[in-house]
Parts: sequence; structure tokens; C-alpha cells
Amino acid sequence: MKKKLTLIITFVVVLAVIAGVLIFIDGSLGKKDKTNDSGKESTADMASTGENSPGGDSEPSDGSGSGDSEETIPDMETLKPDIEAYFEENSEIISVVSVKESPNTLSEKEAVEELKNRGFTDYPVFTNYNYDGEYSDASSVSETSDDKHPIYQTYFVTSKNELWVITSIDGTVSASPSSYNLAHADQVLVQVAEAEQIASYDCFSNSVYITIPKSTALDVRIVDRIDADTLESLDLEVSGNEAH
Repeated sequence: MKKKLTLIITFVVVLAVIAGVLIFIDGSLGKKDKTNDSGKESTADMASTGENSPGGDSEPSDGSGSGDSEETIPDMETLKPDIEAYFEENSEIISVVSVKESPNTLSEKEAVEELKNRGFTDYPVFTNYNYDGEYSDASSVSETSDDKHPIYQTYFVTSKNELWVITSIDGTVSASPSSYNLAHADQVLVQVAEAEQIASYDCFSNSVYITIPKSTALDVRIVDRIDADTLESLDLEVSGNEAH
């Protein structure tokens, strides 16, 4: 069983990080640019994937160097997306707040406690960003640390082996049904939330956007509470804004 779960998690790691960097943005950017990957790179930094990636889709070099043009790594600033313009086009922006100015930014121990109280205990809570918004490889957080981060994530696997990515941003919890979204890749991405407003983390400005997404950008399913019991029994095949 553990082997099977590991394969599932490995297969959907792209969607796992989509939920992490910009929960709302990545669904549409992924369809437009086909550049979903991990961390900052998945959001809009096409230096790591796709045709703009060094060596991404180009023919492999034979090592001789003959006739090959030298590739350069694109400057990060030139690849920085216009996040605000995207949100204005695809949602109603309710507010934008800096991670360091928000009173809702959780410490590691607060995030662990919050997710544990919701029944998400099978997998470690991890993060890819420090308080300054600097990206690093995913690392587990401590249930005793007061260090703060803009975003926390963990996994939840149902008894039917359906994988969910649980995300905490600015004190709010949302859930991405990775298995479901993979199986319905031709449809708008589904996101489960406790209200119509969605918190999204912008790693480039180290700020949080609170938005109401358009239905063409994200299919938000609202539940009373996101916890293990709710996700275990949730039927996403039911249409409509309210999940059952």
C-alpha cells in the first residue's frame, strides 16, 4: 500500500506544487503555457520547463559543441508574470496584503496544530518558502517552531486512494483534489474551500491575494469545513458551487 501511495504522490507532484505557489493562478497558467513545475518555476518562471527552458525541448548535445549555440539562462525579472493583471482578468480582487504585514500569517507550530486538528496527520506538513518569500526545496516544519512562512502544505489520501493536496495560506485552508483534476484534465481545475474567496500566494511580491475566481478560471466547491472526514465523503461529481 505504501508503495502504491508513493507512486500516486510522485505522479501528481506537479499538481501538488500548483496548489502551493499560486493556488488559483496556476490552473489557468498551466493551461495557457503548459509550464507547470515546482516552486516559483511552476508559476511563471519558464526557465525550468518547456521551450524556454535551457535544454528543455532542445535536442540533446553530443558533447562536441560543434554547431551548437550557447544557451543562456533567462533573467528572472524578464520572466516575472503580471500577477495583478492576471487576477484582474480572472477574478474579483478583494484585497492584497504583504505576508509580513498580515496578522494571519501562521508560525510552523500554529500551522501544524491547525492541520492536525482537521485530521491531516498521515503526512508531514512542509513548505517551500521562508518568511521573506525565498524559495527552497520542500522541508518539513516543526510543531514547536515559531518561524513563520507564507504557505504550508500536506497530503491527504482517502480510503479510495484519492490524493488531495491541503494548503494553508494566510490562515485559511483549501484543498486540491489532485487525483480528480488529473482524471478531468480537460475541465476547469476544482478547488475546495470554506468560502467563495480564495487565498493565493504570490511568491514574486511575497504577498497574498484574496480573490473570488471566475468560474472559467477555477471551479470552487464550498464546504462547511475542510477536514479529513469531509474529504473522505466528498462527491466531486456533483455539479454546482456547493460540494456534497
